[in-house]
Amino acid sequence: MSDIYGVVYFIGARTSGPVKVGFTTDRFVSSRLSNLQTGSHEELVVLGQVEAGPTVERAIHNLLSSHAVRGEWFEREPALAVYARLNDTATHGHSVFVSRLARASDVFLACDAADDSLEFKVARDLVFDVTRDLSSVNTDKPLPFCSWLKNQTERDDPTGDLAKDFASDPLFPSLGNLETYLAFVVEKGSGSAITRTVVEAWIECDIAISSLPYSE
Repeated sequence: MSDIYGVVYFIGARTSGPVKVGFTTDRFVSSRLSNLQTGSHEELVVLGQVEAGPTVERAIHNLLSSHAVRGEWFEREPALAVYARLNDTATHGHSVFVSRLARASDVFLACDAADDSLEFKVARDLVFDVTRDLSSVNTDKPLPFCSWLKNQTERDDPTGDLAKDFASDPLFPSLGNLETYLAFVVEKGSGSAITRTVVEAWIECDIAISSLPYSE
C-alpha cells in the first residue's frame, strides 16, 4: 500500500532551538502548528515544508537519529540542513569547491601535458571522473554527513569501512560541507583511498537526501 501523500514539515522557533520534523495531510500545516504552539512558551513558525509522505518523514528521522533531542524534535542545524538540501533546485556544476578543484586539476595536468604514458592517462581519467561526478551534486552546503555515515556501518565496502573508522570519532564533524570532511581526513594523513571514499560517500549521501521527496 502506498503512503498517504501530504507534507513533511519543519517547525521550530524563529532563530534558535530544536526543530520538529513531522508529517500531516494538511498542506498548510496550520493545525499542526496550532497544536504545537499550545504546548510551547516560544512562538513557533513553519521553517519549511516539502510535499511527501510518511515514508520520507521516517527516512529523515532515521537520517537525523544521532541528532535527536526528544521524540520528533531534532537539533536545529542538521534538521535545517536537510530541509535546505531538499528544497535546493540549484545546478551544482559551478559550485565553489568544484570550480577550485577543476582549476587545481588543470594545473596538475598541465605539468605533464606531453606525457602520454599509461600512468598519466589513468591519473587524468581519475581526476576528470571525480570532477565530473562532483559537478552534479551539492558540495558547498552542509549536510549531516556523519549521521548518514553512522547508518552505513554494516556495509562490506569502502563506505562501510569509512563509517566504522570515523563515524564514532568524537572529532569527526557532525555537520559540514564536503570540504569540511575532506579537510578532516587529509589533515589526519589518511591517504588517497580514504579521500576518494569520502568523495564517493558524500555523493551517495547527497543523492540519498535530495531524492527523498520523490521516493514514494
